[in-house]
Amino acid sequence: YLPVEQWKAPFFGPLSSDGRPVLGALVPVEPAGQLYRRAWQRVREGDGPRFEELKVSRARTRRR
Repeated sequence: YLPVEQWKAPFFGPLSSDGRPVLGALVPVEPAGQLYRRAWQRVREGDGPRFEELKVSRARTRRR
């Protein structure tokens, strides 16, 4: 399982609440041509891929 951008998630099969594929594999649920048309339509409507705020915990500093 590899991470996927949040913007792309609706183009694939169902994901669990933690973002992992329900069936263990992340695969498109429609033919590539339809997938491309839907993605391009979203971009044309102003909903293009973008950076989102990354939430990470602060790393502990190591003592030397």
